[in-house]
Amino acid sequence: MIITSYEQAQEFLESFIRPTVLQRIEEDSHMKDPLDRMRVLLRLLGDPQKKFKSVQVSGTSGKGSTSYLLANILTTAGYKTGLATSPHLERIHERMLINNREIPDNTFLDLVNLLVPAVEQLKVLPEGEPSYFELLTAMAFLYFAQEKVDIAVVEVGLEGRYDATNVLNPLIVILTNISRDHVELLGNTEEAIAGEAMSIVRKEISISPIVITGITQKNILEVLKKRTQGLGLAIEVLNQTIKISLVSTSEKGVGFYYEDRFGPLGTVYVSLRGEYQATNAALAIAASRELNQLSFAINADAIKQGLAHAFFAGRFEVINIPVSVIASLKGAAISVKKIASSSRYGGTPRNDKQLTIILDGAHNEAKMTAFLHGLDQYYPDESKIFIVGFKKNKDSSSMTRELFLRKGEFIFTQFHKGADYARSVSMTRPELSTATRGASGIQYADDVGQAIEMAISSGRQMIVITGSLYLVGEARSLLLARE
Repeated sequence: MIITSYEQAQEFLESFIRPTVLQRIEEDSHMKDPLDRMRVLLRLLGDPQKKFKSVQVSGTSGKGSTSYLLANILTTAGYKTGLATSPHLERIHERMLINNREIPDNTFLDLVNLLVPAVEQLKVLPEGEPSYFELLTAMAFLYFAQEKVDIAVVEVGLEGRYDATNVLNPLIVILTNISRDHVELLGNTEEAIAGEAMSIVRKEISISPIVITGITQKNILEVLKKRTQGLGLAIEVLNQTIKISLVSTSEKGVGFYYEDRFGPLGTVYVSLRGEYQATNAALAIAASRELNQLSFAINADAIKQGLAHAFFAGRFEVINIPVSVIASLKGAAISVKKIASSSRYGGTPRNDKQLTIILDGAHNEAKMTAFLHGLDQYYPDESKIFIVGFKKNKDSSSMTRELFLRKGEFIFTQFHKGADYARSVSMTRPELSTATRGASGIQYADDVGQAIEMAISSGRQMIVITGSLYLVGEARSLLLARE
């Protein structure tokens, strides 16, 4: 079997997504070590994970932004830097970057064709065929090894002992924070989730005894201390050894003062919106300053420049559409496709003659609360309409409770992408109706495109698209399409 197109490659990879995440767990129940299959897969591929240095990033919220910011600092410092994140918004290529550039199409196909014989061998072994996430993680590791990166920053998937990224032996591990998410897999309490998430902190980490964390809850920090007891790991903790204080917030980003055990860095600016990005940036700074002690030359200027020129799609991302574009299409039914192909708009400065669309994948209560707080700060007076969609098994009631505290209209919809661990993951219209029962000012749309067209027709100044990153990815693909 030889794969010759991206569509074929996508179909091949997605054929390994199970209907539900629990089915994958049940299939693995016979394995004493849930990472056995990943280790065998990598062995068949030449153990690429052993051929580059890495930093591994886990946590409930902020791990994607923290990973990206650290990778951007390392790239700015002159290092060939790999970045593996999940999920992707639009194309699988986004999951494996080197120096902020997506993997080229021809290299992507070459790597998929390397996977095919390894998968066939695994099918007849006791470990069985790999999961979608395992395959993509193996591809990223292969890519980084082949390209001889100086270092790779790797974001975990769902966290926990089953996470395929735990085969790494990283220089540093980062735990951003812990709150309730993925409860069907990780547990229903913060302590239980912490126990799973801290599988990233393990005795196999022998290269460097450093753990950096943004965890602030005393009870969770106790779990971390117990986990690290006897492992000889040093812990750097936000608001203890790592100290920050907010200086400014604006539509251009966040400024904050930073200091750690190496002394003060002074005032730093990160070009991502939301006060919470100061925390993510601080963890990235802490990791870069620790790496500076481990043969990586990363000076203050590289840190500041890396943060000041950051852009992370789908995280408080602003798209401005000239009102003239919409007005020119009023003669016919408004079409997202027509709007997207009629203008080369983007993250341009906002003015009174533009419709502002904000995209943010706030997919749990902590993220939603932080995002909406930022939205209130930046845009307190704008007339808003929200487009919202959630994954199944999320705490939708807490997120909708936060949303309904805001003035505006609400359109709830579903998305059609499959997630890494399950095929049908979007809350359906009946499920959304149940989750929003009793609330007023709510409409429902069959899909993201219809929801955007309804929102544009409402005449509101601002459209806010939030909830699942998969919803945000579908919306972004429609809004930024080019003919």
